[in-house]
Amino acid sequence: MRHNNKGLSLVELIVVIAIMSVLTGVVSFGISNIFNTKVTQCADNMENIINKVRVNTMGRNEVTLRFYQDSDGRYFSETKVKKGYGSTATMETVTEQVGKSGIDVKFTTDSSITDPSASGVQTLSNADGNEIKIQFDRSSGEVKVDGSGACVRKIWIIRNSKVKTITIYKETGKVAVD
Repeated sequence: MRHNNKGLSLVELIVVIAIMSVLTGVVSFGISNIFNTKVTQCADNMENIINKVRVNTMGRNEVTLRFYQDSDGRYFSETKVKKGYGSTATMETVTEQVGKSGIDVKFTTDSSITDPSASGVQTLSNADGNEIKIQFDRSSGEVKVDGSGACVRKIWIIRNSKVKTITIYKETGKVAVD
């Protein structure tokens, strides 16, 4: 009896390598998405809340928005809405979690800064007491400036090499996420 053991052909070897490379690509893409969802979710949550506050302000309510970090490293928004006028005015406060721990949030009032590691960039941190405050003008939707004449212009959400940038346009109050 004759045995014909020639091993693998070149075509079979190429097919096996192609299948392995496709599987490796799919697995690595899935893993990278799992690690980047915190950044994307936080950016989306912050963008949605900023837009809601702007619309609510232009709807004739006085609204103040504050982003802060708690002692566990999670990020929250606090929206204070004053409805009505005079003695009938009511104040409503809504707090929502916008981001989980394990990410960094940085911000600046200088619209020309594009690098979150540049000087003039602050870190949203419970330890430093840093927070982001945003208010809009009722008539135009423009971002109001604080007592020092500044307003938050860029917010970065960072985890490892994944970065999302939220740009707030002072003149219109519109928000863009990159």
